[in-house]
Amino acid sequence: DVNPLQYSLLRAWLGDAGDLCVVGDPDQAIYGWNGANPELLNEFATTFRAGRTLRLIRNHRSTPQILEMATSVLNRPRDFEAMMAPGPIPTVTSHEDDRAEARAVARAVRDNHAPGTAWSDQAVLARTNGQLPIIEETLGKLGIPCRTRGGAGLLSRPEIKRVLKQWSADDRPLPLAIRDLEEQVRELRAASMGDPDLVGAGHDRVADYNDDDGPVGEIVEQANNLETLVRVANDHLSLDPGAYADRFTRWAHATFDHESGRQNAVELMTFHAAKGLEWPVVHLVGFEDGLVPIGHARSVAAQHEERRLAYVAMTRAERVLSIHWARQRTFGTRSTKREPSPYIESMLAASDALARGERPVDSTDHIRALRRSLEEPTAPAADDGIVVALKEWRLRTARAADVPAYVILHDTTIGALAEQRPTRRSGLSSIPGIGPAKLDRYGDAILEIVAASRD
Repeated sequence: DVNPLQYSLLRAWLGDAGDLCVVGDPDQAIYGWNGANPELLNEFATTFRAGRTLRLIRNHRSTPQILEMATSVLNRPRDFEAMMAPGPIPTVTSHEDDRAEARAVARAVRDNHAPGTAWSDQAVLARTNGQLPIIEETLGKLGIPCRTRGGAGLLSRPEIKRVLKQWSADDRPLPLAIRDLEEQVRELRAASMGDPDLVGAGHDRVADYNDDDGPVGEIVEQANNLETLVRVANDHLSLDPGAYADRFTRWAHATFDHESGRQNAVELMTFHAAKGLEWPVVHLVGFEDGLVPIGHARSVAAQHEERRLAYVAMTRAERVLSIHWARQRTFGTRSTKREPSPYIESMLAASDALARGERPVDSTDHIRALRRSLEEPTAPAADDGIVVALKEWRLRTARAADVPAYVILHDTTIGALAEQRPTRRSGLSSIPGIGPAKLDRYGDAILEIVAASRD
């Protein structure tokens, strides 16, 4: 997850010295939107030829069942050992709408809070910040302590604080205050449409925009947060039709400030923010098309990064993992029908196989076979000539450079080459795993192999 500027700074610090240790996992590269280039990690062995590569193939965090399902999202078998004892198979559950999803997650959090365990042993993770307030609200109603990343709960966000400060001195009926707030949201939506990527996009596209992805994302996040406040205020009206803006403000603080100063609390955060963290129990919400993967991830590279992001989120769980999605989701005041994430199909297939005991989830022999497949060409099938040719070239090249074969090309890259069969360097550069350095070093040789396979 190092971007070119950081890499240049590193090289300047290093100078001619050779004292450098790098730790990383290409399957967890999730900051491409911030300029990060995973190829800098993949090409370490060729850039620093005096270095030594150690492959860490033992996972000490998650159960074999969690790792098996998470790796299914990457569309390949896992090639590392699961050292944890077996645990329950992760669950995938659909719900009528996002409120039903929030209630189910809250019940699951409560049920997993066994005697002697801490609330902080659990986390609820979502693709975007805009999905978290409804979880926060629902947990609060059940008296379950929770806190969002950095303590930035709904009422801690600047745009929400500004509105509630105004409303605290506003003795108007709440519906009038809501109407003015809805106008502010419309203005923010109009401002977000100034981005060429969003012009002409429908409601779902704007609502699903990744709020970690830049300045326009910040505007969209503000609109999402204010729309959430509109929804909460309307919900309050259903309980107190005669509510006034100032009374609602006092109620909101009493409802949402429960996580302030709490250390023993359920963590609420986004997939991105959760990287590097772990919990015994993790609940993932919003596993829907348009959120996982995010709606604006259209390029091949972006789609691959979305898979890696889902993998990162799933592998934050040590022992228990539950995954949820809603058939109807409300973005602010508008509701839309949803479809399950396309990743769920492979996850359910992995779950079924685990239930039947068909996958060697913790078999050392299975892992060794996978490791050998990275170094040795496999026997050709009738239609995989290009795969065999690429693996044979990869093995020769790796031996000549005295590096592991996967450093030259990963199996997923070879699969993409076999599927897309690019004819020019421009097409080759769009293949995941082939950055500028590999394009310059190996591009002509790879294109020759692809051309020969067509002939």
